[in-house]
Amino acid sequence: MYKQANTLYELQRYQDALSAYKKAVNIRPDYAQAWNGQGKTLYEMKEYKEALTAYDKAIQRDPYYLEAWSGRGFTLNKLQRSQDAIASFNKALQLENNDPEIWNAKGEALTKLNQYDEAIKSYEQAIELNKEYYQAWYNKASLLQNLKQYDEALIAYDKVLELKQDYEKAWYNKGNIFVNLQRLQDALVAYDKAVQYKPSFYQAWLSRGSVLINLQRYLEAIESFEQVIKYNPNNYQAWYNRGWSLHQIKRYEEAIISYNKAIELERDRYQVWYSRGNSLYNLQKYQEAISSYNKAVHYEPQHYESWYSRGNALFNLKRYQEALTSYEKAIKIKPDYQQAINARNQVQQELFPNPDSTVKSPDLKVF
Repeated sequence: MYKQANTLYELQRYQDALSAYKKAVNIRPDYAQAWNGQGKTLYEMKEYKEALTAYDKAIQRDPYYLEAWSGRGFTLNKLQRSQDAIASFNKALQLENNDPEIWNAKGEALTKLNQYDEAIKSYEQAIELNKEYYQAWYNKASLLQNLKQYDEALIAYDKVLELKQDYEKAWYNKGNIFVNLQRLQDALVAYDKAVQYKPSFYQAWLSRGSVLINLQRYLEAIESFEQVIKYNPNNYQAWYNRGWSLHQIKRYEEAIISYNKAIELERDRYQVWYSRGNSLYNLQKYQEAISSYNKAVHYEPQHYESWYSRGNALFNLKRYQEALTSYEKAIKIKPDYQQAINARNQVQQELFPNPDSTVKSPDLKVF
């Protein structure tokens, strides 16, 4: 029965394997291997609490059962019980300390407990035992990245990609490091690789688009954001960034459509209302722009640029007193806001005319 269960497990027929392992322990309750078989099968079925119980039964019957101790540790990791997992891994390593998977899993548990130096030592021990263990290299790289040790992280990611060139997450993380180092062209190359190996990797498309915005390559950025939307249609940031990019190339109507979609998804983001207002302003739809700016300052009353832009729209409608109030709001928040100060001076000239002065419409600062 036990051999049959093992065969079913190898065939990934986990439910049938579990039934066979259960029959084996019903026949022989002290059968540690069958309890361990139950544990590893339940683990594959993501029934982690039941798996833990089975591993405990195996260990009760054989306290020196290496595979049960390691399996118990893997299961505790899944249950987010990192300290208990480490205790299990330590027991397994006392029995046999040359298993790289156990060292790697111990590193993962230590990372979750913020014991970073010990975690790196664990990953390095895994790598020492298996130089081609790319997952341990990846975990080490990821931890170094989180610790902002970017040069060392890049070396580790390069090793990952030497071993597994199509590991899209490693390319993506390399891209993120390059962004932090302001190496935007290198970041773009890395993101290109990430989406080459996994075209549906929408996070990489999103980051790629953001880099292209920074490089002022707006048409390519728009294409990237459209790939995000293809794979993740309800991604607020993609719709917003697409709108922002369209605005930069003066395609204001299309920008507004994108902003409207972003607002459908998350209507309490002041930035999208502000940007939508700017596109409407540039189309000389001043009343609609004011409505958008009103929403922006409703959600973020301290956003002085929205108050300033609202003032500009009111000025164009010759609603000078309201424009003055808006400019004063902006200046109260940011007393050195020179554009708002200049605009306030202009609107005051309109309200209290000086015969020798001429009034110009204030310039809108577009973002």
